Amino acid sequence: MIQTLGAWVLRTACEAAYAWCSRDAQRTTLSVNVSALQMDEGFCTVIERALKQSGFPAKQLELEITESALITNPNSRSNT
Repeated sequence: MIQTLGAWVLRTACEAAYAWCSRDAQRTTLSVNVSALQMDEGFCTVIERALKQSGFPAKQLELEITESALITNPNSRSNT
């Protein structure tokens, strides 16, 4: 259920931030916490869909991923 809830939170947050930016004509950075359980092979599609549906610019979106997410998904870590 976390994938469904997480997708809804991301989409709703992007929609709200887009509306705020439109009214204030100011650039707003949106930070959204992401659960380790959301980070699967479909996660990029969820992000792309939320941005496309909301109109919020991708360059203004920050995803906050905790260290525990990297520990849970060690294959997602960079070897650099």
